[in-house]
Amino acid sequence: MKRILAVVMTLCLLGGMCSVAAEGAVKVYALTMGVHRYGVNNTVMDASGIATVTYVRHLNGTTGSADRIYDVMEGETFTLTTAVREGQEGFYSFLCWLDEKGVVIGRETTLEITMDGSKAAFAVYVETASRHLVTYKIVGEGSVSVSSDREVIQGVGCASLMHGASAKIRFSPARGYSTYSLKVNGENVSFLSNPIPELYAAVKAGGIKNILGALFRVVKYFLNRETVYSIPCIDQDVTIEVGFMKNAFGYKSVLQSAAE
Repeated sequence: MKRILAVVMTLCLLGGMCSVAAEGAVKVYALTMGVHRYGVNNTVMDASGIATVTYVRHLNGTTGSADRIYDVMEGETFTLTTAVREGQEGFYSFLCWLDEKGVVIGRETTLEITMDGSKAAFAVYVETASRHLVTYKIVGEGSVSVSSDREVIQGVGCASLMHGASAKIRFSPARGYSTYSLKVNGENVSFLSNPIPELYAAVKAGGIKNILGALFRVVKYFLNRETVYSIPCIDQDVTIEVGFMKNAFGYKSVLQSAAE
């Protein structure tokens, strides 16, 4: 009887050890997801603001979006789907899926993945809109900066903007200077928008925050420390010449000196 019990206990122990070994053989992987785009010189950059990647995890039916899922079991399957974000249509288009080594693993917006190791899948997008060049020349002492609701590629004395994007060109005179003149594509333009009517409207509407903001813009307007020229929708190359003039009495403007 004792021998029988000993054999049973031994079998149970061996069974338990086999079970633990089997459980230890279960492999756990990580799945990385994201959105990339090609930039200058074919460099790859993060582009989460352009598009989304969502997943369906077939093991438990969960869906969502994530940069990484760590507890993925061997053999699990996923369906990944990418789509351009609202407002980005016409500016970017889907190119392909790349893995962590830059190898193409899919060319449709939907990708099926079976996990046999840790994997990565990046939806890659490219620009579809053409670009326009904003070239600027400075006369006097100051600086120019260009911003846009789309990606700006900065150069020396120029900036590249996507077709259809909005742009703000900011002129910042150096200390002791004011923004004196502006030419856009060879024509003189008035780019200083008088903010006093905005201040009246803010006072009438009420609200200390709005009033203080409007008052601050009035002060900047008269000090002429910084001014902005706006392009609502760029559709051609633009050339800009801005002149900065000395403020102090007894000095000629830089533009007048240049003309002489």
